[in-house]
Amino acid sequence: MASPKGQEGDAEALRQCEVYVEKHNIQKILKDCVVQLCISKPDNPYKFFREFFEKLEKVITLRTVMFQIHREKLKCCSLFLICQT
Repeated sequence: MASPKGQEGDAEALRQCEVYVEKHNIQKILKDCVVQLCISKPDNPYKFFREFFEKLEKVITLRTVMFQIHREKLKCCSLFLICQT
């Protein structure tokens, strides 16, 4: 039988896991992957998984870069406006 202290630790670990999964949108990503897998029905599902996540990583990297560029442009515009006043 688990001790109350052990149960508290388990509950905290589960809570941290849920926070992590929610923060990184893991459920939606996995659901999208499985849906695409079922639509495609590839002969090699493991290759499909690899390619799916490689594409996802590229999209996320591109979004990050675009966000950084946009943020830098906003900084430049803000500095320009401050200098104009």
